Amino acid sequence: MPIRETGFAALTVRSPKLRKRPEWYRYYAGYSEGFVDDIVRDSAHDGQRLRVLDPWNGSGTTTRVAHSLGHEAIGFDLNPVLTVIARARLLDLALTPSVKALAADIVRHSRDLETVPEGPDRLLGFIFDSETVPVVWSLVCAIHQVLVEDGTEPAAPVNVEKLTALASFFLVALFDVVRQATTSFKASNPTWTRLRNRTPIHLDRDRLEADFDRAVHSIAGRLQTSSWSDAKATIGTSPASLLPLEDHSVDLVVTSPPYCTRIDYAVATLPELAVLGWDRPAFDQLRESMLGSPITKGRGQASDDAWGSTALGFLKQVAAHESKASATYYTYYFQRYFSGLSSSLRELNRVAKPRARMAFVLQDSYYKQIHLDLAAVAVEMLGSRNWCLIGGADFSTRTLAAVNPGARKYRGTFTASESVLLLSRQAIEV
Repeated sequence: MPIRETGFAALTVRSPKLRKRPEWYRYYAGYSEGFVDDIVRDSAHDGQRLRVLDPWNGSGTTTRVAHSLGHEAIGFDLNPVLTVIARARLLDLALTPSVKALAADIVRHSRDLETVPEGPDRLLGFIFDSETVPVVWSLVCAIHQVLVEDGTEPAAPVNVEKLTALASFFLVALFDVVRQATTSFKASNPTWTRLRNRTPIHLDRDRLEADFDRAVHSIAGRLQTSSWSDAKATIGTSPASLLPLEDHSVDLVVTSPPYCTRIDYAVATLPELAVLGWDRPAFDQLRESMLGSPITKGRGQASDDAWGSTALGFLKQVAAHESKASATYYTYYFQRYFSGLSSSLRELNRVAKPRARMAFVLQDSYYKQIHLDLAAVAVEMLGSRNWCLIGGADFSTRTLAAVNPGARKYRGTFTASESVLLLSRQAIEV
């Protein structure tokens, strides 16, 4: 049943839509801090300290806001770049006055290093020329040696689980430098990075060091708008379908899963993965593993009644569509998406306490002219597990579908409905 017909109560929340200027880091996906603040405050009663989880934590908005409000914040993401970005966002503000001196120390330390990440097919070599790669990697190694506890040179790829918030902060500054340097690699779709037929970028050491210093100061300024809390925070790398948490241990989930729009979120962070020393095979594996990945390799997934009538009805229409590859690639893609989403929601059901709440931001989409009400899909998947929709709100947003001229054959407008859903768990399944 379409979500607009379920009769849920209206939520009074600020729009999840981000402003054009990023609140923290230039990551494509995300929602506003104000929205999360409204949800968390509405869910906490009489000074209760909540355990708040975001299983698709992205750039760390949920964990930053929950932590600043004094709640235990837990965030996971499959992409290690986002682990670094979210962890840096929780840096103790008492440390920010020292970042200038630490940046200078990192730069000095890097000048004594002349090294490259070991192994073939490193992404840094796809972006930068042979003179620039060792300069970038020497900064990574210097951050690791100066700020990570064991002080050793990192293996490639960097083990992000070992990074402190302070080390993560300086890596985010380096992320920003590399992302700025690769603006010429961008396509009309902001989540895509062109690598083919591109001349590797050359940056001399002086420019890299100056850009790094500017990035440190800019990002530190964004941190100063935050408030500090002594609440516990856990940021890690994990798929949403396999969370390292105990059964029935979470009070509130605030999250936004990847939308069913074939956006390649791994490609969107390719420059940052390069900084972490990733190689091409590992990058390709991450792309394929992420929920919503457009890579199917010709493999479908058997449909499951637990996906609900909305998902199954949508799949039936897609498979019957007359356009090329509807019954093959596109059906496989949507099957894999629904399977991944269902597995993740099953895992959230496992870790949620009795009477826990979940708040989701979801966006509808189209395959040709066939409408996918993703909010209804999520409600049906959770409804079969004793979750009840208790509130919601819809916000209109414009999509990237307009960049594809072929889409105009099927639709004249390219707006979408971004839905905020608030659900409550009614009982523990027996």
